[in-house]
Formats: sequence, structure tokens, C-alpha cells
Amino acid sequence: MRRVLRFTLVLVVVLSVFATWALRASDTCSALELASHTRPAVAYTMALLGCLLALRPRRWSGPILLACALVIGWPTLRLSWGAGARAPDALLLRVAAANLLLESDAHRALLELVDASDAPDIVFISEGNQATLASIDALGSAYPHQLLWPARERWHVRSMGDAILSKRPFVDQMVHEDGAILQVAVEHDGDVVTILGAHPMRPGRPIDIARRNRTLDRLAELAEPLDHVVVLGDLNVTEGSRSYARLLRGGNLRDSRRGFGRQPTWLIDDRFVSSDQRWLARLVPAMPLDHVLLGDGLVCTERHVGPDIGSDHLPVFATLARRAGFAAR
Repeated sequence: MRRVLRFTLVLVVVLSVFATWALRASDTCSALELASHTRPAVAYTMALLGCLLALRPRRWSGPILLACALVIGWPTLRLSWGAGARAPDALLLRVAAANLLLESDAHRALLELVDASDAPDIVFISEGNQATLASIDALGSAYPHQLLWPARERWHVRSMGDAILSKRPFVDQMVHEDGAILQVAVEHDGDVVTILGAHPMRPGRPIDIARRNRTLDRLAELAEPLDHVVVLGDLNVTEGSRSYARLLRGGNLRDSRRGFGRQPTWLIDDRFVSSDQRWLARLVPAMPLDHVLLGDGLVCTERHVGPDIGSDHLPVFATLARRAGFAAR
């Protein structure tokens, strides 16, 4: 019996070390890429097991598992601190992003949400359809400056439309990657801020992950030369993925969640999942797929996840300011 326990212990440690390496190399295959989004849950499990094993006679196994947990969970752990490292200057703008879930009524709840006194200056929405246009039109007086993709006349029941709605006029606007990225620029107090709204392909098959990564790489390419840039939307990636780290590094971007925690936005419950797959949905931890990423000239002073609007995603809201003492490149 003792040999069996010893073998099991060694096997657990070996598998933990392998999992640590595999999740850090998540861009090598689609299965590891999908598994990388569960890194926090894996890290919590390893840490708990490591603490228990540290109390056992063979204490070497506990520290190994705790070290593995730290490596796997580090991208998430570091989100819990870092706010205020770069002091803010004057208030710049408020932004929001929401995935409306195609064919849902989420656009109606969003209409009420952005019609408040502290409504964001810029809103990016994805998965809109023909019914969403009614809400967009209703917001026309508050958000008169709009960029839609595809063109308004091509929005239909399953159009998967994206839109940037702004209180401030655009000084520039364009569409990239066949509509996967919308780009606008707005001016405020002499600063021009570029907004990149994106909704890359949902990962699943290898070809889908490749398409998503091409969009993320293009986002990095567009953001890198800019200091006052905001990337927002359902990026279909989490901090556990190597693809996400590559986006931040390549685009010279920072995660607005630093100092505010993980703030998951999907999957908020199982009512959007078919009945035969609900058991699986209950095993999937909530994930932060919706992001607000910042260029080096901006700092986030407040960030939160909004209420349930009837989508499988929660909206995200962020208040941004100039970074005090920042010298443009």
C-alpha cells in the first residue's frame, strides 16, 4: 500500500510539472491553447494539494506543487496589484464594451445601461443584428458618431455586426481584417486617442485559433506605434494564453485590470447552453474574455464589470486618464 501511495505521489508531481510546462507552451497546439484558459482553476487545485502534501512526511512534494501553482497562476495573480504605479493626470474618457449575444435581447438592457448620467463616452458592441439597429438608432442623440460593420443595410438576423458608438466626433475611422477590427480616433483637450474595437474568431478548431491569432497580431501591429490607444472588446482570449501575452508585448499594451483583479465576463450561467451540454458548462470556470487594453500614455482609474444584460457575456466599463508625466515617443 505504501508503494502505491508513493507511486501516486510521484505521478502527481510529475504530471504537475508537465502541466506547468504544457500550459506555458499553450500556443503549440489547439488543445493546450483551450486548456490555458483554465490556468487559475489548475493553479488553485495545485496550491491546495501542495499545502496538504507539505504537511506530510515527504514534504519535498508540497513545495514542488506550490511552485508549479505559482508559475501557472502568475498571469492571474499579478492582476491583483499594480494600480497607481503610474499616476493619473486629468480625466480623459470613459469606455465600455459588450458582446450582445447574437439573437438575444441584450441590446435593450444595454440601451438603459449607457443612458445613465455616468454613461461612457465610447461604447463598442459586438454580435449585433438587425434588431440591434433599433437600439443603436435610439442612442443616436447621445452617441451621434457611429462606425458600423458591416454597413447598416447589410445587418440582418445573423449579421454578427460590430459598432463603435461615440459622444465625440471621429477625426479618423477605418475597418481592418474584414470587419474584425474597427478603428476610430477622437480628440479631447488636444489629445488624439485611438480606439481599436475588436471581436476575433472564437477559438475551437485549429483553423479558428489561427484566425483569431491573426486578428490579435494585427491588433498589436496597429497599437504598437501609438501611446494614446485603447483596445477593447470580446477578444476571445484570457491572460493564461501565450497569444494574449504576445498581444500585450507586441502592441506595447497594458491590461486595465491591473490592480482591479481578474473580473471574468463569460460564461455567467448555463442558460445560454443547450440542455445536453449544461453539465459541461457547469465545469467551465468563468473567464475574462472581454478586455480593455491601454497604450503607455494612458492609465485606468476605475474598472468594473457591469450587470447581467441578457447576454452570455457581462459588459465591461473603464475610466481612463492621461498618465501623469508621460513623455510621448
